[in-house]
Amino acid sequence: MTVNTISSVAEFETNGVTTNYPFYFKFLANEDLVVTYVDPLGVSSTLTLGTHYSVNGAGNDQGGSIVTTSALAGPGQLVVSREMEAFQQTSLRNQGKFLAETHEDVFDKLTMLIQQGFSTFKRALTRPFGRDYFFAEGRRIASVKDPVETQDAATKHSVESYVSSILATGQGPINSAENVVYVYPDGIARSVQSLATKDNPLLGSSGIARNSGSVRDALLSLDSDITTAEESIAAVSKRTESGVFAATNVLPRVRARISGNPPIYIFGDSISHGAFAGDLYRNGWVNLFKRMLNKDFGVSSYGFTPLMTMGAGPTLSQDIHEIAFAKVGGGAHSWSAREGSTGTYVPQGLAWRSTAVDNILSTTIPTFQRKVFVWYIAQPGGGTFSVKVNGTVVGTVDTNAASLLPISAYVVAALDNGLGFCKVECTTTSTGIVELCGFSYNGNDNELTVNNFSNSGRRLRWTDENVINQMMNGCALFVMALGVNDWGDNIADPAYFAEFKQRIDWLISYSISTKSR
Repeated sequence: MTVNTISSVAEFETNGVTTNYPFYFKFLANEDLVVTYVDPLGVSSTLTLGTHYSVNGAGNDQGGSIVTTSALAGPGQLVVSREMEAFQQTSLRNQGKFLAETHEDVFDKLTMLIQQGFSTFKRALTRPFGRDYFFAEGRRIASVKDPVETQDAATKHSVESYVSSILATGQGPINSAENVVYVYPDGIARSVQSLATKDNPLLGSSGIARNSGSVRDALLSLDSDITTAEESIAAVSKRTESGVFAATNVLPRVRARISGNPPIYIFGDSISHGAFAGDLYRNGWVNLFKRMLNKDFGVSSYGFTPLMTMGAGPTLSQDIHEIAFAKVGGGAHSWSAREGSTGTYVPQGLAWRSTAVDNILSTTIPTFQRKVFVWYIAQPGGGTFSVKVNGTVVGTVDTNAASLLPISAYVVAALDNGLGFCKVECTTTSTGIVELCGFSYNGNDNELTVNNFSNSGRRLRWTDENVINQMMNGCALFVMALGVNDWGDNIADPAYFAEFKQRIDWLISYSISTKSR
């Protein structure tokens, strides 16, 4: 005989009909089984052999069954467990006969006792490996003594007594705000009315937690940030009125061209993109420039923002949006980057190309603007893509055109998803060429906007004449901040330097002909 199962407990659901409950672990005697019934009210009781049930199968390797004298009401639970007395009554004589069955019975009983111990251990309160807490599996812990030390576990009785003692100190009606208890982040219980205090720095906003501090901490930090930003904007604005900008009349000329709401373009590399700025929204020089102009002209648009982040860890620089690439149904997308020598026709310095259906490029932003512009390149052989706002399709864009149009955009409303954000999702719907350049976030369709067409590693050499012409034509101000990445090849390669100079000539020529600054 053997013990061929590791279980020593069987559980059954009662339904008021069933009386036969088969189980599949071995037991040696009927008295080795304990049968427990939990009725529909949750009351547990141990049934009596011969009175409430009978047993079949003692000594059978395949198990046995419990037959109740009457159907047990349900929904309830019947638990059959093997619980043996831990003694050993078999005596083997020295040089006596070797009786295999007797030895097997001894081993079987020892195995069953070991299983019984494991069964008890599994029901105990345990601490998972590598954790500093005990896991109760969502069950109650009953008969716990009331706490004495600070870190003792609280009981229902101790909590009720503590709350009652606090309420006993209140004055007036029980529903008075003075008698509503509120536990502050420092762990001290105070009246909820104390949150209305304006003069005591230990109360009021100090009583509302935020991350690792309080709302008061956050407000003080925000006040400091606002003061610093206002000082920076004021300093930059002063320089535009009295420094080099004023000497060359740049700002007055920009103001003179604003009537038609033409854009302002920043044409730069990683420095303008925001390398090492960390929070680009607060620290990038282009965004500080935007705030200065927005304040000067009474507008609020955030404009075009480079798609990708830069750096990692402590050097990570990221703007306010979250960009994601995906494939419908999961799997790998097939977007490919067009930049450098392969993206000379891209004004933004980087475009993502698809020639397959179901490729997704999305942005998620706080809803602090009214419009989202989806920038793409229209061209011969262009494909189509759909645009969703918070999961709802709002339009389809056909990028096919008779000639290359590098500055094209589709505008959607930046609708709030109820959580303070808006997700705009572009999904390719054909195998034609779809090239997406990114997104801009504007207050209105027609408003002065600073578009940061900068990309880490960008070179002036890898810019077509058509791009320069398109950007110069109609813009209010053009800031060319490229050249550092061209420097090495300009020195080493005369042909490269000649191409670089040609771009400078184009910039000057189109600036004069379009009267942009």
